[in-house]
Amino acid sequence: MFYSLAITYLLCIIVCRGISEGDISWRNCNSSWSVANVLDVSFNPNPPKAHHHFIITTRTEFRREVSDGQMALIILHEGEPVLNQTMQFCEFSNDIGLPCPIIPGIHTKSTQVYLFWPEGSYIGKLTGWDSHSQLVCVEFHFEVDD
Repeated sequence: MFYSLAITYLLCIIVCRGISEGDISWRNCNSSWSVANVLDVSFNPNPPKAHHHFIITTRTEFRREVSDGQMALIILHEGEPVLNQTMQFCEFSNDIGLPCPIIPGIHTKSTQVYLFWPEGSYIGKLTGWDSHSQLVCVEFHFEVDD
């Protein structure tokens, strides 16, 4: 359960264009190689509060279909790593908030998440790939209030 919520949170920040909003900032690692481009990300409340629910809304453009079996790696840390997990990029069970397959086009998704991590400043990296190419790569930073 912890990992599926963490994955939902981090996959909502898939590939961005070096913009920032409020208390979250991100940059795309290799946009020319990526399959997805996030057009907008919003939190309610912003910044999120430690040990509380919040809602993430994203609008993402997918350039090609993303199917079941494609992998993602999430590394998150605040000094010491708090999460280092490999998982399915999307699943038929829809545990991570993205239905599988993800068809090309622009998709909007709102997800309520419980924030397990304590107050602090976090940095992380999300990468996704399949047998042919990199799906996504994003590095991000966000603040969590107490």
